[in-house]
Amino acid sequence: MKVKDYREFLQIEEGLITTYPMDFFSKKVKMLISGKGIKASIRVEKLTNSLVLNLASCTLDFLKILEKTSDQNGYFISLIVIEEKYYKKIDEVKLDKGAPVEVHFESKFDKEVKDIPDTLYHVTLSKNLEKIRKIGLVPKSKMKQTYHLDRIYLAFTIEGAKAIENEFKGIDNSKYVILKISTKGLNVKFMKDPNATLFSGEVLGIYTHENISSEFIKEFQYK
Repeated sequence: MKVKDYREFLQIEEGLITTYPMDFFSKKVKMLISGKGIKASIRVEKLTNSLVLNLASCTLDFLKILEKTSDQNGYFISLIVIEEKYYKKIDEVKLDKGAPVEVHFESKFDKEVKDIPDTLYHVTLSKNLEKIRKIGLVPKSKMKQTYHLDRIYLAFTIEGAKAIENEFKGIDNSKYVILKISTKGLNVKFMKDPNATLFSGEVLGIYTHENISSEFIKEFQYK
């Protein structure tokens, strides 16, 4: 396919460049691998707009090249797996010579969700409550197996929030609470979370990069 203008490969929303299409990004990755002569396989997950790259071997320098390329195309490295060890950032990676490397890429900019319910739900550690009452919710990249740009994740339903809470408890047995977020008068842009989207396209969860003031937050009362 001939491209007359590079903008044909861009998604534009409200005048802002978001993310290059996955097909274009995957071709870029294939070109990089081919140029280095590395044995590799690529798997594209269309539902979540993510890419998984399996490399027979790799160097830190090449990982940094991949990171730069993904950033230029509107993606980021969310997870690196080496011999069953999980890393969220390249600076944390410990490479074993000759060991295969699995690299996960996800989209930086997902589609905005405008039709949201009056109440959303967020799961957090109980020890965070006092701080949240003072300053509200501030985007963080922690508490997830994969790394993401700073985000606040919210569930559409209390059932979804309880499922997330149970998942967190299964990881570290800490005490968690569920917060109710009122969206009435809340001037925040919400984005679709591809990892919380059904095959039918139904959105079960969203996220925001913006702060949520404490005036819109209440603790969910268990019955």
